[in-house]
Amino acid sequence: MMDSMTSKLFFWLFFLLSAERISSYQDCNSWERNEVSDSIFLPNGTVLDPDGRTLYPLGSYWAELYESSFSVHHCPCSLQGPCLRKCCPKDQVMDYDTHECKVHDDPWPWFRPIVVSDFKGNLGRAENDHFRLVFGKHCEGRFLTHPRDGYGFFLNFTDGTLNLPDRVGEALGPDEFCLEYVPKSEAYLPFLCLEPLEPDMKLLESKCPAWERSEITNPVFMPNGSVWDESMKLLYPLDSYWTDVVNESMVIYGCPCGLEKPCLRKCCGKDEAMEFDQLYCIPYAESRVKTNGRSVDYEISGWFRPNVTSDINGDVSVASDDHFALIYGNYCWGYLLEPKMYPEDAFFLNFSDGTLNVLKGNLRLGPDEFCMEYYPIVDDYLPYKCFYKLGGTEETKKAINYCYKVRYILYPVAFSVSIFFLFVSLFVYLILPDLRNMHGKCLICHMISALVAFVALAAVQGFGTHFGDTVCWASGFIIYFSLLCTFFWLNIMCIDIYVAFSGMKPMAGNAQERDTKKFRLYVMYAWGIPFVILLITIFMEFFPYLPHWALRPGFKTSCWFREGSKLWYYIIPVGLITTSNVVLFVVTSINIYRISRETRMLKKGDSKRHDQKEDQNRFNLYIKLSIVMGATWAMEIIATIIGGSECYWMFPDMMNILQGLFIFIIFVCKEKVKEMLIKKLCPSLARRQRGNIATSSASSDARSSTNTHLTTASTSVSDSHGGSVGVQRKGF
Repeated sequence: MMDSMTSKLFFWLFFLLSAERISSYQDCNSWERNEVSDSIFLPNGTVLDPDGRTLYPLGSYWAELYESSFSVHHCPCSLQGPCLRKCCPKDQVMDYDTHECKVHDDPWPWFRPIVVSDFKGNLGRAENDHFRLVFGKHCEGRFLTHPRDGYGFFLNFTDGTLNLPDRVGEALGPDEFCLEYVPKSEAYLPFLCLEPLEPDMKLLESKCPAWERSEITNPVFMPNGSVWDESMKLLYPLDSYWTDVVNESMVIYGCPCGLEKPCLRKCCGKDEAMEFDQLYCIPYAESRVKTNGRSVDYEISGWFRPNVTSDINGDVSVASDDHFALIYGNYCWGYLLEPKMYPEDAFFLNFSDGTLNVLKGNLRLGPDEFCMEYYPIVDDYLPYKCFYKLGGTEETKKAINYCYKVRYILYPVAFSVSIFFLFVSLFVYLILPDLRNMHGKCLICHMISALVAFVALAAVQGFGTHFGDTVCWASGFIIYFSLLCTFFWLNIMCIDIYVAFSGMKPMAGNAQERDTKKFRLYVMYAWGIPFVILLITIFMEFFPYLPHWALRPGFKTSCWFREGSKLWYYIIPVGLITTSNVVLFVVTSINIYRISRETRMLKKGDSKRHDQKEDQNRFNLYIKLSIVMGATWAMEIIATIIGGSECYWMFPDMMNILQGLFIFIIFVCKEKVKEMLIKKLCPSLARRQRGNIATSSASSDARSSTNTHLTTASTSVSDSHGGSVGVQRKGF
């Protein structure tokens, strides 16, 4: 008993004095280490492993404390001599078919590999203490066939590497294979890993992405290899932290999620809070924090104490500075939950596991879906909800990254194309007087509204992150008003074509007076109603004394509608307009069919034929435009209901953005408009074309007259002298 206590005393003394105790653990991967059973501690700090008959010097082993008892671990591959990984524990062998370990009856040490030991095929037999053994398979793979089955490999007894004939000059180390006795084959066979084993530090770092890790700024290294984080009051056991070099300085990172404390991600840095309006981090250090309406003195470093609703009943709790294991940084795009302004944002923070529970939709979010931050201007702790879940497979990440790269290239190009063709279309209709009839004036107003909307949209897409608060919501209201006007002007064009085929009694006055009166009414409707809707929206956004159930649009925080309000302020009004357009088109189609049937397709000489044909052409053009705009509106509804990544809606978005190009194709790319442009911009070319047409027409008329004369003459001669003469003269 005394010897045992003395041995442990020597161990702790030399272990605490060893400056290399942490590096010895970090340099030894889990698949390279063994537990030393029945270890013997020597006065000089070394440890003797009686099983492997190996002496481990100070710095090559460490202890792990578990439930008031400790175990000693060492790294055999760090010692002199060849290192070999045995696939199963020391008293087990492996089944050839299932790759599972099973008990072996022979007493230890029985493991003495008899294998080919050189490229000549000579067999070698290892003594029980020849290799520094590491135990454990740690990978999936397959057995290599024994040499007598025709597969040649040899085990290098000097360095413990495995050499394969198809990989000449490349030897496999203990991270790529293990060796085991297989009773079925009655031989020692190597088990080849499908993938090389990763170093623990790299593996741990890959398992703990940036949004899950925290820097340990004040580490205290414990004798058992764990690290105590003094600032967070959190103990990181082995395998939960690693070191890295940043700017030539060593940094220790830990993975606090999954430890004894609930994990919570703080959106900004340790000494930062978030600006409420534009959602960016600002320096913040406060020594006085309000709790239940009273100011309480706290240390500056521990001011972050979320004071939030903590259960479904609405009870409010205040977290202590060490209640949560904090992660710092926001790694996603998202939006702020503001339950005081938007009741559907109601939430509570579960203090037991750190999850955020959003009452609407019964959502339960982890640290990969939200972060929590303090907002000084409103003196409140609020969560920031991510649009998408952090993490995912590498394939998903690559697809998302590729998708967003494509979007950021295509969208600016599409906006530029659409704006350019809107300018061209507007220019054409403004310089050609023949196009500025009632139909043309309505189309010009439609194009002006669309042009303003797309220019503002392009500005927000390209420079929105640099906008101040006022410019942000002002741009959003301009876009909103302009888009509403485009739909209302389309509705006006549908109404106008409906009136043309309805047989309604026209207004009093001549044609010009009637058109002037109608256009004034159209302007009041197509720009006036959107303006009234805009005023209502602005009132709902900024009026401070609305009841708690009122739905605010949300322009102040996102330059556009927030989630939930877009349906009522934009989708439904546009949906009503589009529905009325469909009804007008159906009724107009019925009227066209009725008129065509009654007039037998408009008989020749009817003075109304030309006007009604022009109206029917206009009707066809409006149908095309309505289909384009109606389809994009339908996609908006589907996207709002289904949701999902913006990448899924790239094609509908492109169709929406390219409306300027579609307007150009539908209303400008016509032969009639081309002739008008040539006549307006190139009169000389137009005269030459008219001359060519006149000459061609005269020649055609002359040929027609000659043919008629010859035919008449032939007929006369035939009648006078007989059919044979007539045929002869016609041939002459």
